[in-house]
Amino acid sequence: MNEVAQRQLFVYWKTSRAAAAAAAAAAAAMQAELRQAHPGVVAALYRRSEGGRDEVTLMEVYNHAGGVDTSLQQAIESAAAQQLAAYLRGARHTEVFTAL
Repeated sequence: MNEVAQRQLFVYWKTSRAAAAAAAAAAAAMQAELRQAHPGVVAALYRRSEGGRDEVTLMEVYNHAGGVDTSLQQAIESAAAQQLAAYLRGARHTEVFTAL
């Protein structure tokens, strides 16, 4: 199987603790729209508390049977720029992993 077919995205970013519920709801809605627009997309959302700090880290995970190609990755980034910008504390960090 080729490398593109095995690509998965892991995108993490920080938001304030006060905005965490709204940010998670916005991210979940965005992922639902991406699944609708791109059949076969599998998306998950995770949250990590930062202890006593006033922020949390959210992580979006994306997979597709055909892999997350450049076009799909751009669609994810475009959707996030429109729907999540108000919640970000700093930049979104994207990591690309390839399944073994």
